Amino acid sequence: MSRSQRPATRDAQATAQHILIVAQEVFHDRGFDGASTREIAERAELNLALINRYFGSKRALFQDAVADSLRFEALDGVQRQDLCAQLIAEFGAAPTTDQLFDPLTATLKSVANDDVRPMLIDALTRHLLGPISRLLSGPDIEARTLLIASQVLGLALMQRVLGHDLGEAAHVGLDHRLGRALDRLIDED
Repeated sequence: MSRSQRPATRDAQATAQHILIVAQEVFHDRGFDGASTREIAERAELNLALINRYFGSKRALFQDAVADSLRFEALDGVQRQDLCAQLIAEFGAAPTTDQLFDPLTATLKSVANDDVRPMLIDALTRHLLGPISRLLSGPDIEARTLLIASQVLGLALMQRVLGHDLGEAAHVGLDHRLGRALDRLIDED
C-alpha cells in the first residue's frame, strides 16, 4: 500500500491512519487555513463523516496529523557534547523533493491561524526548546535556547520555504560556521 492508498478492508486503525496520512499531505500543501476536511475526505476516498467520527474536528485532525509530528528524533536522548552535530543533522538537510509531508513546512504554512498557533508553540516547546534547554547550563539558558532554535529553524526556513539549496560545498562551510556559533551558545557556562 502506498503512503496515501486507501485501506482495502474495514479496519478502524488503518482507516484512521489513512486519514492522518492524507491530512498531512493536504496540510503540507495548503496549511491549516487552506485545507478543508472535505478535500481530505475526497483525497482519502472516504465519507466526510468518517473524519468527524475519528477526529471530531479539523483542529483535532491537525493536532494529530501535524502538531504531534513535530518531533525531532535526533534530539531524543542526545548528550550535550553531541547537541550541535545533531541539530545540524536534523535541520541542515533539505527535505527530499518526493517527500509528501514535512511537519515544518505544514507548520510554517499554518502558524498564522490563531486556533492552531498555540498547539504548534506547545509542540515546538516540548520537542525542540525543552530538549535544548535541558542540556544547557550557565547563564541565560532561555535566551541561548531561543537563539539556538532561531538559527536552526532559520536554516530550515531557507531550505523549505525559499527553496534555497545549499549544495555540498556550502554545507561544509555551513556546518563549520553554524557549528562554531551553536557551540558558543551551548558551551557558555
